Amino acid sequence: MSKWHIVYNKELTTTPISFWVHANVDSDTWHDASSYDPPFPKRIPMKGFPLLVVENKGYLLEFASVFEAEHFLEVIGQKKMPSTNELSRIRSDDYGPNRHWLSRLPSKLKPWAKRKKLISVVEAALQEYRKVCQ
Repeated sequence: MSKWHIVYNKELTTTPISFWVHANVDSDTWHDASSYDPPFPKRIPMKGFPLLVVENKGYLLEFASVFEAEHFLEVIGQKKMPSTNELSRIRSDDYGPNRHWLSRLPSKLKPWAKRKKLISVVEAALQEYRKVCQ
């Protein structure tokens, strides 16, 4: 069974996908940056920073921005997914493929038949998440 919800956190919460999508702009190191391209969503007054949480087959997938969810869908939507070597080279020469979010994705979610079902859930959740993050 799959379900999803949006959580609001007092502080910006990053996810395993964040580094691979949001490039640091104003610092040499990603964790020390205060500005990213593309940017994270802004804090919503009286609520906090929105975090999309999708539960699928007992696994939690978290997205700190619309860009992260779109990137996730772009990668898992390919019948033959790219390798983590290919994906990590796009973002960083020194942050290896074993640290890439795709290498951390549970293997039970990687078969094409399971990904097809997961895609529809994430797409539905993303529609609502976009409204919140505008």
